[in-house]
Amino acid sequence: MSSLLFCLYLEPLCLSVIRSEHVKGYTMGNVEVKVLAYADDVAFFCQDKTSISKVLDLCKIFCDATGASINKNKCLGIWYGQRGDVPVFFEGIHWTCSPGRYLGAPLDHMEKSSPYWEGVIEDLKERTRKWRGRNMSIFTRASACNIFLTAKLWYVLQVLYCARHNIQKMHRVFALFIWQCAGEPMRRDNLFLRPLKGGLGLSHLFLRQLVSRFIFMRDQRHPLLQVMFQMKLTSHMPEFYVSSVIGSPAKMVGFVKEVVAAFRFLSVRYSLEYLATVKRRTLYRHLLESVFPVPLYRSLYENGPGKDVLCRVKKMRIPPTAKSFFFRLHSGTLPVKTWLWERGLPVPGGVNCPLCKVPETVEQSFLYCWDAVFLWDVLKRYFEERISHNTL
Repeated sequence: MSSLLFCLYLEPLCLSVIRSEHVKGYTMGNVEVKVLAYADDVAFFCQDKTSISKVLDLCKIFCDATGASINKNKCLGIWYGQRGDVPVFFEGIHWTCSPGRYLGAPLDHMEKSSPYWEGVIEDLKERTRKWRGRNMSIFTRASACNIFLTAKLWYVLQVLYCARHNIQKMHRVFALFIWQCAGEPMRRDNLFLRPLKGGLGLSHLFLRQLVSRFIFMRDQRHPLLQVMFQMKLTSHMPEFYVSSVIGSPAKMVGFVKEVVAAFRFLSVRYSLEYLATVKRRTLYRHLLESVFPVPLYRSLYENGPGKDVLCRVKKMRIPPTAKSFFFRLHSGTLPVKTWLWERGLPVPGGVNCPLCKVPETVEQSFLYCWDAVFLWDVLKRYFEERISHNTL
């Protein structure tokens, strides 16, 4: 059954709970919430045990009328309030003070999320290790990170707090997989730029997190969350929220800390008029271009033509190794001897070319070296013979 059919099927039950005068839900300000439902996952909010019993009575009436059934072994009761009054079992449901997984989100890690993200990082390392033997270009590996790795963990990132150092560890895993080596040959920031700007278009999780937190706050339409923001965040963001009723300010921890930090990060870079109307993708693109400078290998040719060279190479029907080679050549990361020596890496035999006895640079290796001259001469003769043969 689809999600829409589930909503239509459960709507009578949800309406009966909402309209019941015997069920007291969670209240903040003048807003009361009794039920939240997504497909067949339903969460009820009750203030006391009487409300819990009444909700289960309504569920029994609904099941008798529709033929549905409730598996109480899969139900979980989360108790907030005085810990001494927590029942182990009530109305056939197991109760606990720590939340479990809901809609795939590990809510049990809300207070301490570091252990969860450490497990995610180890899973990312294992998955990238399995992909190392595949013949993919450097552009394809960046796309694989965005599609198969980032998309999976982004669902949890939208609701669960993640420290900055854990995000940096994820970026490190992505970068090592893209370069297919034990180290990063250039600044990692260049990978997050679009191919039009000289990068690979790798998704930057921290900037996406900032944009997601701000858009979540700005475009919030749920009445309870709107009241919560008005009452709890006004003291932290007085220039954005105006409220006549200010409650005790929310603690700057977890998800709330990320929301406030995202607003402060964006408000010092853009005007409030711009932030009030900008779209999500546009904000992320502008933020990416303002935070990361133009790469050094592109700065000399910023005003010249041919900026879309990486976009054209990415679409070419050529071997993946050729695409990876071109990007390394374009970004100046080919491991010639002078490049290795400048970065303090060991260079057996010195930096000179063994044939020409001059420093081995990219230009010297492909244009001026005796091997290169011989190679280009053979290639030239090959094309001349092929053209003459086809002409005849």
